[in-house]
Amino acid sequence: MTASAERITPSQSRSEARGLTAVHVGAVVAAAIAIPFVPGLDSLRLLPFLILVGLVVVGELSSAGEGMTVSGGFLGLVVAEVVLGPGPAALIGAIAITVPLLWVRSSPRVYLNNLVNYTWCPLVAGLFFYWAVRAAGVDHLQVWYYALVVATYLVTLAVNFVIAAGYASYVAHSPLAEVAARTLVPTLPAELVCGLMTAAAVYLTARVGTGGLLLSGIALVALSYLSNALLTSRRRADALQ
Repeated sequence: MTASAERITPSQSRSEARGLTAVHVGAVVAAAIAIPFVPGLDSLRLLPFLILVGLVVVGELSSAGEGMTVSGGFLGLVVAEVVLGPGPAALIGAIAITVPLLWVRSSPRVYLNNLVNYTWCPLVAGLFFYWAVRAAGVDHLQVWYYALVVATYLVTLAVNFVIAAGYASYVAHSPLAEVAARTLVPTLPAELVCGLMTAAAVYLTARVGTGGLLLSGIALVALSYLSNALLTSRRRADALQ
């Protein structure tokens, strides 16, 4: 979920706007410093990395629209956290948020918020998965491994929502609970299905390899697109009431 297409005019003072920008820049710098020191980059596999970059970028482009959107590349990002690690996943997130700027216009502040979201989101959730797997002593041959994949999906969703919805709530002066009711609650059933599909994609990748990653990734992007369509339909229905 991103705020990549928000069409809103913030009413904050210039000092508040500068403060928010400073927070965003600081968070991006902190992520850039952290990425080389987290797991994944030292054992990066180039082909899966490039496949996931392509899938997440396509997913982001497919989710462009007005208001809060369900990111089409979100599931691919979670798969990257599990398959490649938090470091590569954060790089994929940064690329996926930056590349669509070639086609979709976005204000600098919205872009910075999305960049913070798509770097810290995979860092936090990817580290959760990395540590949880080692603490539990499981691997891809055990069912609990895939239960942790679903848990990682939920952690990613939580961090992603707090950053995206928190920004939208701040600039629109609306309660976070109201934003959640409007954007998160209508998609929760689909999100739960997406979590299970993400675990299935990781399982297929573990069994088949890169070909399985490509096929399952395409399916996940399509599923995210349907989730975004559901949110858009709900928004239009609310507007007609």
